[in-house]
Amino acid sequence: ILFTVEDHVAYEVFEEYRNQGTATQALREITTRMNRPVLDIRKDNIYSIKTAKKVGYKLYQTGGTFEIYVYDNSSKVK
Repeated sequence: ILFTVEDHVAYEVFEEYRNQGTATQALREITTRMNRPVLDIRKDNIYSIKTAKKVGYKLYQTGGTFEIYVYDNSSKVK
């Protein structure tokens, strides 16, 4: 499941599709179609943080329960 609201991206990968690159592929695809994509990721969600970094997102702001990641336009989506 993947959706966007303005520049914010949200997704969930069902358990049977995890560890197959599904989230990485979907995030790469949607990232290419957005101007300034943003992810709000719970600090304890290490898998989403890894996925975001793999695609080229950088930590922008931290505080409370969530961290905000923005796409680093200087890195290419592979």
